Amino acid sequence: MKFFVVLILLCYSSEVFSQTRQNRVLQSGESIALFNMIVVKFKADFFNTNSGNNSLLDKINGGLKQSVVRSLSQEFPQTSALRKGSGALNRIFNAELSGGIDPYQMAKQISSLPEVEWAEPKYLRKVCYNVNDEYYVAGKQQHLDVVKAKEAWEFSKGNNKVIIGIIDTGIDIDHPDLAANIFINENEVAGNQKDEDDNGNFTDDINGWDFGGERGIPDNDPREDYSIQGGYHGTHTAGIAAAVTDNSIGIASIGYNCAVLPVKASQGNYRDENDKPYIIYGFEGIKYAVDKGAKIISCSWGGYEYSKFEQEIIDYAVSNNVLVVAAAGNDNSQKPFYPASYNGVLSVGWTNNEDVKVNAANYGEYVDIYAPGTAIYSTWSTISGINPAYKTAGGSSMSAPLVAGLAGLVISKFTNITTQQLVERIRATCDQIEDKNLSNYKYLLGSGRINAHRAVSDEKIFSLRATNAVFGVVNSSVPNDDDTIRVELEFTNFLTPISNVKISLSCRDSFVRFINNQLEIGSLHELEKTKAQSIFFVLDNYAPTDTSIFILVKYEAAGYFDFQWLPVKINPSFVTLNNDKIEVSVTNKGGIGYSDLSHLRGVGFRTVNGNNFLSEGAQMIGTSADKLIDGVRINSISISSDLTAQKSISLRKNNLMSESFAYFNDNNSGTSRLGIQTRVHSYIFNTAPDNSYLLFEVTIKNITLLEIKNLYLGYFLDINLSDDGLSDSTSYDNTDKFAYVINKNSHNGIVGAALLTNQKDCYAGINNNWHVGEMILADGFQDEEKWYSISNGILKEKVFGNVSFTVGGGPVSVLPSGEETFAFVVAPASSKEELRQIIRQSRKKYITLDVMNEKIVPLEYKLYQNYPNPFNPSTTIQYSIPVVGTKSATTTHVTLKVYDVLGREIATLVDEDKSPGTYEVQFNTSNAEPKRTIPTGVYFYRLQTGDFIQTKKMILLK
Repeated sequence: MKFFVVLILLCYSSEVFSQTRQNRVLQSGESIALFNMIVVKFKADFFNTNSGNNSLLDKINGGLKQSVVRSLSQEFPQTSALRKGSGALNRIFNAELSGGIDPYQMAKQISSLPEVEWAEPKYLRKVCYNVNDEYYVAGKQQHLDVVKAKEAWEFSKGNNKVIIGIIDTGIDIDHPDLAANIFINENEVAGNQKDEDDNGNFTDDINGWDFGGERGIPDNDPREDYSIQGGYHGTHTAGIAAAVTDNSIGIASIGYNCAVLPVKASQGNYRDENDKPYIIYGFEGIKYAVDKGAKIISCSWGGYEYSKFEQEIIDYAVSNNVLVVAAAGNDNSQKPFYPASYNGVLSVGWTNNEDVKVNAANYGEYVDIYAPGTAIYSTWSTISGINPAYKTAGGSSMSAPLVAGLAGLVISKFTNITTQQLVERIRATCDQIEDKNLSNYKYLLGSGRINAHRAVSDEKIFSLRATNAVFGVVNSSVPNDDDTIRVELEFTNFLTPISNVKISLSCRDSFVRFINNQLEIGSLHELEKTKAQSIFFVLDNYAPTDTSIFILVKYEAAGYFDFQWLPVKINPSFVTLNNDKIEVSVTNKGGIGYSDLSHLRGVGFRTVNGNNFLSEGAQMIGTSADKLIDGVRINSISISSDLTAQKSISLRKNNLMSESFAYFNDNNSGTSRLGIQTRVHSYIFNTAPDNSYLLFEVTIKNITLLEIKNLYLGYFLDINLSDDGLSDSTSYDNTDKFAYVINKNSHNGIVGAALLTNQKDCYAGINNNWHVGEMILADGFQDEEKWYSISNGILKEKVFGNVSFTVGGGPVSVLPSGEETFAFVVAPASSKEELRQIIRQSRKKYITLDVMNEKIVPLEYKLYQNYPNPFNPSTTIQYSIPVVGTKSATTTHVTLKVYDVLGREIATLVDEDKSPGTYEVQFNTSNAEPKRTIPTGVYFYRLQTGDFIQTKKMILLK
């Protein structure tokens, strides 16, 4: 079970989609979605002030500038507020698209609308099983012996108050080996299917529900669709989890007396290439099961596309103390498979009865446990024509309900157990199976194969897990230096009290090197948490961008060994700066808003009300049309790849500001290469009057042996303020030299940008649907157009419609090893006059920046934590000296010294007068006095200036 929220970012390609013969399903690689449907979640502030589907529909089509959404229907109308998390689900809608519209691309466009939290295709999932007729042998249930079910029944036989929701293709509720265990809704009366309850839902769900129905119309019949040959998947999985046991007929089930809640999530006219029904409404079914009182939900289906909608439904189940168990998939893949890999789901892999991973079974860091799934004999539809109505089938589809049934036994025995304790009791009592499998599966087969007997009988079970992890970059300001990553870990002991646990961390990737990877936990009671503890690792500068790595955490104590995988997103392509008024993402290649055109990597530029006005913001640098490098769009789906990040973009925050550093070069630009390195230092300040804008400084360094002449630098900004996307205009204010976009509806405000340094201003207004100069932008943004827009002074001072603009400066010349600095501001405002004042204030603020030290003149004395820490052999110490009164030139005497734990002075780093500013100094233990060694240990560094004294601790690890 995953305890960490890991952001998985998706990039959709422009590949051709294949369609099923029903012409209703689109498939792109492993992604399968409905042809004419997307799922949309509106933002809370907007939704709470806009009622009615027609109003919401008009807003979407207006924002898209075309009527492509036919209708909107609320996914969960009038959800009861009595259950945790239900309020957020009210804002989710299904949007039906016009014919011929690509749902993947349309979801991206709708996601960019300011009223929308997210939008995505309506994904379909496949069932995870294969029928094996050759193993059809009545009564053969070896899998129950493998997991020691008979021994478990001595301690727990389940009870019919424990409900297991089977979200599947439907269930034969009249099957003689299932009927007595089928859920009965005591609040319903049969025959009322045409009535509606207070929440607008059809009643008569006396035995469950059918979300598929006849062509998608829900009804009260949860039975399987008998028109589908081989489609009796749900009846088979239900029998594995909780067929009636000890009734003298048919089979036994591990769940014994537990109740089965049938939820049909398929629809007969949507089938895959093998004629098996797709799971279309699986997550609607999960919510239904939660609301009907299920404590366990079994899902024997899935796919490889991540969905925000689906994760929200899982979060809803978890918040209501419901365990979701899901099949890990049957493709011999190590990739995440959903819903099994969602946070909060217990992922179950497939083994045979000899504890060997089946060749087709998925494996890896996302799989929690394994269970037998080969040749499982279970119930089959009584209408199938097979007599007796039982059949053998195999796959992780069969493994998942076996675990769900075991969960029913555990809950029946330990009635006060929490969901996380339930998971840990099942996981921690598994039998190890690594020695029965190939060595390359070490640590990739979860905690092993379930042992039902131990899960319900063992009293002394240890389970320590990392339940919170915060990762942060402790980044130096030198482009080619490696990044140090700080990881703050919090651990929870879920079961038996434990003490003296040694914890070690490692990673398989060669670009990850640990500074310290050992921790020790003293004593923890049941459900007790530790305080956060830090470890550090170095990320080499060749580490790939936007990559997920896995940290292996091992736990060892007397009689105890366990492990856990922590997924970590490293080397992000953006960071987000914010204060209480604005929020903006900046990228590792000097961009603003997003690092991709799909708007998945970044938050854009948002004001306090959550509205994003920036579609794209990116840099352009050049000396001519054929010597231009940039990170701007080429067309609607591609961004120029001229720029190459040299290290991770860093983010620092304090009580004064948020700031970031990005370093990149043009090594990847081919014949357009100029031979430069670029540093972008971005600021958002926390206090008025400087908390309304983004200020950033771009420093270009010439790394060639020749002078670079005629260099211009500009930013392309695509800003959207109007509801219809057509009523904006862009202009240039010659008085205060700033560009802006304004909407004729004044309540939508104004956004401006300006060059702050003294290069000659450049501006070009652009209508996105027409031209820059005499060239067409709608057919792609070419280098000639980009160069024209930044190198011709003030162009197109008034442009209307769907607009964007460029703002920049030049020309300048840069000598070999020389540098040129440009600075810019981007700001929203409520009026042009307010924007004018913000631009003027930003120019004043920029003058106070201490460019030599890359810091603003501080307002207080401060000693910062050294970085990296722990360190070896050197570390950076930063301190701030404020302006005294109004005299910025006033100096003060500063000493900065290092001491050991006994108070002995080790080094004097600073002993001189200093002007106001923020400074950095290196403490390098390899430069110690001759014949003197500074050993591993704890040291203190102390800043003293006048009456101000501050001391901090640092650690040297050799």
